[in-house]
Amino acid sequence: MKQLTKKEILFFGFTLFSMLFGAGNLIFPAYLGNAAGDNVWQAVTGFIISDAGLAILGFIAIANAGTSDILANRVHSTFAFLFPLAIYLAIGPGLAIPRAGSLAYEMGIKPFLPHTGAAASVGLLVFTIIFFSIVFWFAKSPSKLVDRVGKILTPILLILIFTVFVKSLFMDAVPLKNAVSPYKENPVIRGFLDGYQTMDGLCAFIYGIIFTNLFTVKKITNRSLQIKYLISFGLISGPLKKSI
Repeated sequence: MKQLTKKEILFFGFTLFSMLFGAGNLIFPAYLGNAAGDNVWQAVTGFIISDAGLAILGFIAIANAGTSDILANRVHSTFAFLFPLAIYLAIGPGLAIPRAGSLAYEMGIKPFLPHTGAAASVGLLVFTIIFFSIVFWFAKSPSKLVDRVGKILTPILLILIFTVFVKSLFMDAVPLKNAVSPYKENPVIRGFLDGYQTMDGLCAFIYGIIFTNLFTVKKITNRSLQIKYLISFGLISGPLKKSI
């Protein structure tokens, strides 16, 4: 019976982390920390529940059902068609794709360009073409997607996150300010909504398909093993996202 090694389980867990760690995970935690002020820990609690928490629960649900399609069909066949379609549109052209491209440009390129409207427009156009050409290369071969993300993107992402963390250790700590509305009145609820806006809970439903295909490639047909591995991937990526 085919099984994954401990090294492969860890590798795919880190791969899942890099797939879930998108633009929303850069935008909302920083905004939350600034706006929540002295209520930051309550807001972070709500954020974790709906971000990493929902993602882990999503993988566990898919693992128990067998596939995303089986899980959705438990509601209704029409729902099984419309719900994944809505998710694909949301994490694709509706929100996640433009958010990922614009955030990368705003943080990594725009600060180094001349502060003129023409330069910003041309820079965004050129960057968008290059950025999404690279994305297309990663995604054009679905069978190689997991390996490319795990072996190329994940190490780069972890190195950059570690660099930011080390730099923060040598910066003066800023005193917490008073929370602003709505973090002042309902910090946990507002943090929960911010975590949901990262869309990791929705992505978990779709990424389950990717790992189902992975099991096919790896020739892992035992149902209980598939459930065990999907839960393991989620439990590796979830706490890692929480700690960051």
